Amino acid sequence: MKKFFFIFLLLLALPTISRGESVFELELECAQRTLRSGRANYISVQFAQFQEVALLYLREKQQNTRDTMRINLHWLDTQALNMADFLSLYYMSFVNDTLTGEDYEVLRLIFRDVSLSTPCFYDANEGITLQFVLPEESKITPFSLDTDWPKAYQKIQNELLESKYKWIVEQYQDIRKKLSCSNED
Repeated sequence: MKKFFFIFLLLLALPTISRGESVFELELECAQRTLRSGRANYISVQFAQFQEVALLYLREKQQNTRDTMRINLHWLDTQALNMADFLSLYYMSFVNDTLTGEDYEVLRLIFRDVSLSTPCFYDANEGITLQFVLPEESKITPFSLDTDWPKAYQKIQNELLESKYKWIVEQYQDIRKKLSCSNED
């Protein structure tokens, strides 16, 4: 069951883009659909809630801090895609039955610290940016909204590959590769 749900989550994170749609729009729509679905489990809802709030935060901050009056869709697409990869990688560790309680806690802290150490806007409003971090013991997705997701995804991959958890990245890359090949068929 967990493998099916994980593959489903990955399929949502690897959207097929049709003309006129962006990765950002598809990821936001997917998160909102999960939140509206009466059938999603608690963990799925928590991930979707974080993703929706984080995507909306990025769009709003990007509009208000960039020198242009229009939204930079390419930048938002890059952020959304890397956020989906980051969250999918975290989800893999979150639902893994073979990890000990100590491993879960170590991984949760590694992912949280990477998010906190890769700010995008250096937003000082911690009431907003850290709403999913504090109080930390009650959060499934303990990440800052003010995260530069391409940097965070690269950093988490590097940290995990240099640790005893490198198998998580390798397994995730294998699944992505398989899904990518099946999407091209």
